[in-house]
Amino acid sequence: MGIRSWGTTLAEAFGQAALGLAEILAVRVDGPGEWREVTASAADTGGLLVDFLNQLVFLHETEEVGFARIRVTEATETDLRAEMEVVPLTAEPQGPPVKGATFHQLRVDRSPDRVEARVYLDV
Repeated sequence: MGIRSWGTTLAEAFGQAALGLAEILAVRVDGPGEWREVTASAADTGGLLVDFLNQLVFLHETEEVGFARIRVTEATETDLRAEMEVVPLTAEPQGPPVKGATFHQLRVDRSPDRVEARVYLDV
């Protein structure tokens, strides 16, 4: 199972990937909730996407929350900062249990006006 996302910037593409993960997990919820900051870092953009998504899986699993809104506020080649509006889940999510994002066929392609990312999940 995978996610393909795109945007005009790295932040937009990674934000869309995060929303895709929330949809797969079936944890897109309505707010209001509590805002949390997540940071990720890696040696390259592909590793950064994997680390970011795995941070979201960890947050969801350890705190049993869903995501109302996700905003990537800063994204460079190696570092990312994002804000999530999280809401406690009141029922078990109906999506498949995701162990994490993987490096299998991982791609982050950039052109002057578009960033496209592809990442596969371990379910």
